[in-house]
Amino acid sequence: MDSSSSSSSSSASPSPQDDLSYWIERCSICFDARLDLCLDYCRDQYCLGCFQRYVTEVVTSSWGLSVKKIKCPVCLVPISQREWSKYVPNSIVDLYNKFNRPFRSFTRCCPHCETEVVACEYSKNKPSFHHSHRSNLILEMIMDLLSSCKQQQQHHTYTADVQSLLKVYENQEWQNSTLLALHQRTITSLLSLVTAHDPTLMPKVYAISRHILLLDMKSETWKRLQFSHISFFPNVECTNTLCRASFCLQCGYDAHQGRTCEENMQQMIQGKKSNDKDPIRWKLEHSCSILISREEGCNKVDCSLCGYCFCWACRSSWSDTELGVPDMTFIESRISPHVN
Repeated sequence: MDSSSSSSSSSASPSPQDDLSYWIERCSICFDARLDLCLDYCRDQYCLGCFQRYVTEVVTSSWGLSVKKIKCPVCLVPISQREWSKYVPNSIVDLYNKFNRPFRSFTRCCPHCETEVVACEYSKNKPSFHHSHRSNLILEMIMDLLSSCKQQQQHHTYTADVQSLLKVYENQEWQNSTLLALHQRTITSLLSLVTAHDPTLMPKVYAISRHILLLDMKSETWKRLQFSHISFFPNVECTNTLCRASFCLQCGYDAHQGRTCEENMQQMIQGKKSNDKDPIRWKLEHSCSILISREEGCNKVDCSLCGYCFCWACRSSWSDTELGVPDMTFIESRISPHVN
């Protein structure tokens, strides 16, 4: 009698999983292992293995130029680096610091010797070289460019535009949000001037562009500004003294003066005489001006460098398209443009 009652009571006893305290002590990711750590701010808890795998995955996929923050996988609250770095190997922390530092420069490897070449670098202005001094230097460089141009009367349209820019730099009439537009306006005007008058002055325009990139700005503005600089001056020389090959920073192939990256890529594909019926298609991304490719998939494309999202079919911003439907009017106008 006693034995039967004891057996029935033991069979009716709840399992450990039915106890709330069991789950309180479990990892919030796998719900299996016991917790090893508890985050300071949100108090979410994880086992060491799951947390290390999560942080490693985020860090290894954050190789773009934007700073990636580590967030709690449950509540998505940002975790300070001082906290999450305590639970991951030093190699992961070093990798994060390498790819997630502000003002990180875009680099491209030489197609011949694979030497990593930096497009342009940003350095904080020294106290002895104030922000206003940099602006005055740009002003002097533009005035020197104007004085180097002969017969300015024949190019009064371009000169008038440049003269209006002189007032902007003299009075420092820009903000962080308008610096990108100012750079594009300045370089476009100066390139039009030297192209119509004296193409040998192109290095001076290049130097002005580099100095604009040294003005005080936020890291996100610097990211977009360096891509603007590359779009105007895509060709660079390899820094390897044994190579010194000239190549394009946008597509990564040999410099192709007078041809766009798309035209050069089409010529390369035709030259190889590939047997593929559907060769890889390349397009120039509008935000950072980097050549990207797509073999298959939907029309939604995310640039891994600048984060710009656009439609592959019509090239418009993905937010401007209606439920991802391409602008067929725009596409048809490109295929068969209307002739007046």
